Amino acid sequence: MVLKKLFRWAGSVALAMAGTLLVQSCNEVLPVNRGAVYLNTASLYEELGITDLMTEELENSECFVLADLLIYDKSGKLVFGQEIETAMLTALPLEVSGLAEGEYTIVAFQTTVTPAREEAVDWKLEGVEDIRTAAVLAIDEAPLTFTSAIGYASTTVSIHGDYFEAFLTPKAMGGIVEIQIDNFTYDSGYSFMTLGFKPENYCYGFYLDPARSDEDRWVVIEETVKYSKIIGFAYPDKPAGRYFTMTHGENIPLTLIGFFGEAGEVIAEGNYTLALGGNFLYYFDLDN
Repeated sequence: MVLKKLFRWAGSVALAMAGTLLVQSCNEVLPVNRGAVYLNTASLYEELGITDLMTEELENSECFVLADLLIYDKSGKLVFGQEIETAMLTALPLEVSGLAEGEYTIVAFQTTVTPAREEAVDWKLEGVEDIRTAAVLAIDEAPLTFTSAIGYASTTVSIHGDYFEAFLTPKAMGGIVEIQIDNFTYDSGYSFMTLGFKPENYCYGFYLDPARSDEDRWVVIEETVKYSKIIGFAYPDKPAGRYFTMTHGENIPLTLIGFFGEAGEVIAEGNYTLALGGNFLYYFDLDN
């Protein structure tokens, strides 16, 4: 099952479109308990320092915010799901109804997508039926631009017949890396450059269960292969760019490689700190 060809839910979760909201309920006939979940779609970009850039993208392109709201019961089973498309960076009120009385865990994650990129999806959702296995994973190893930044939030609610409210503020599950290569021209001897890290440092997904520890939340590459995982590119006519990576921590080894044809050589190596929610500038001057 594909949600707008971006998030892929395992299992038979039925969805129905209503305006700009895609709503699904896994419940049978249940007491009608109503409430609202407020999802702050602006917080992710504020944290990453790219609010102005995202506002411009949302206003001047077909880019839109795509968020998923998932509700799990006390046993960890998925009972409600709602997908949201919006061009607004604000606290969106999302109506929830049909849940039985009890304790629930609410999780949400958001990113952006454009209709033109629906075939080239960046993320997939696996193991969604159970909160203990639910995870968001990168589709492939291609670099992610800043518009593919992903945020996550969770909370718990207790429903006992009264109208309930919950508030979710997604936090960045990675950081922005801005690559800037000065004096990179067609006379530099390279057709393009890559910035990357060794595979054992590469993080490509995370689990949604808030009960997991920080150390157990991340999905990382376990095998060691020869080539680095690429954060982003630089070209003579585009020597700067902003990218998103989930890889984070202190002393992350980064390697800048210059390519001429298929052959490449290491230009620079060093260890850097990549922080969750951070905005890191990688700067290199070819003349120095």
